[in-house]
Amino acid sequence: MWELSVYNGISYKTEPQAFWTGQVSQYVKYPRDVIRDRAGTCLDTAIFFASLAIAQGLDAYVVLMPGHAFTVVVLPQSGQIIPVETTTLNQKVSFEEAVQVGVKVLKEAINGPHYVVDIKGFQALGITPPELETLPPDTLAKWGIKLPSGMSESPSQGSSSGSPGQPSTGGSLQYTNPSPRWSMSYPKGWTVSQHGSYEVDFVYQDQALLVVLWVQGVNRQELRSYFESAMSQQGDLKVLKEQKVSVSGVQADAVAYQYSSSGQNFIIVARYFDYQGYAFIIFYQVFDQNMINTCESIIQTFRLG
Repeated sequence: MWELSVYNGISYKTEPQAFWTGQVSQYVKYPRDVIRDRAGTCLDTAIFFASLAIAQGLDAYVVLMPGHAFTVVVLPQSGQIIPVETTTLNQKVSFEEAVQVGVKVLKEAINGPHYVVDIKGFQALGITPPELETLPPDTLAKWGIKLPSGMSESPSQGSSSGSPGQPSTGGSLQYTNPSPRWSMSYPKGWTVSQHGSYEVDFVYQDQALLVVLWVQGVNRQELRSYFESAMSQQGDLKVLKEQKVSVSGVQADAVAYQYSSSGQNFIIVARYFDYQGYAFIIFYQVFDQNMINTCESIIQTFRLG
């Protein structure tokens, strides 16, 4: 993606004065806007490359320091830190050179005031990216984005509807519940099972469990009390963070828990909301921390009605 950005002239630009809303804030672009405009501030391009890394299942952070921001990617298994200095896009340097500069900037940041934005950590607390419309498949071509010579385009992975539990790899399937009516997309390779007329489980091997459960005639506060009581009987449940969020346009309570059971510690993130006489809970329990982003992306596809 670095090579693609250099080839298409995506560059770093200082923000115009109009971008500043005050002494400590500024407008930022979505990553798609960086591609479309072929330009972004250091913060815009840092978010852009962090988003690319997270989309590939890597841990990524945005480091803020006085007057600057840059991306840090952590490789799996080895834990190697890859700081990317995106302002070097203007010099059209190689990715290796961008990392070399990034190492120097990281050392400077560590030795002074800085803040590390833990993206995955915030998502685990229920702070999720805004819902955006999916771009048409020909969008990049319309924007004039071209592949460098010798670089091939990956096969497209469109979404399709299928029956619960259909095994495959790549792309996505959609589950639709008849009553109360709701739908949600999930990656192929996950298994889906329905329990009675009140619960649907989405499972990926031994790494993640995502559950949609609904009860008629109670409210979300009552359902939360029931859920927390049931979980506490099986282990130690501790509330880490809670806030108001939106699920398919409906106000919800998002709660992140630390859960300990049988000598193991898990993160559980739940969303409680009311809809047409039903109380809903959507929660996931991850056994592999790398699955948090995947679970959050699945929940973002949840639609009522």
